[in-house]
Amino acid sequence: MMYRSRLCLLPAITLMAVFTLWSSSVAAQQAVAVNRGVVELETSGSTGISVRMAEDLANLIDDGATRRVVPVVGKGSLQTLTDLRYLRGIDIAIMPTDMLDYVTEQHLYPGIEAALSYITKRRN
Repeated sequence: MMYRSRLCLLPAITLMAVFTLWSSSVAAQQAVAVNRGVVELETSGSTGISVRMAEDLANLIDDGATRRVVPVVGKGSLQTLTDLRYLRGIDIAIMPTDMLDYVTEQHLYPGIEAALSYITKRRN
């Protein structure tokens, strides 16, 4: 009798395993779809104009289907530069142009100039 009850559980266990594999596959596909076209834009902090600029860029670029800018509020210019260089997911940043000069003069990140590209510099 015990042998028969184990056999009855086998289809249920198999069905659960198939459902688990299917649901993880669906979740993986959804993650890929949601992350397609996403750019994370970090700003230097919540008190400056850079947050407003990030919001404006997000509203301008987001087309609802293929492109999306996700603003991230950083913890100051030096941390934003560190995040841009090393933090997974941060693709672009808004920061003062003199921050790169400061980091170069202080030798905080040797070779940082070669690792970053400017999109534009703000004119005074």
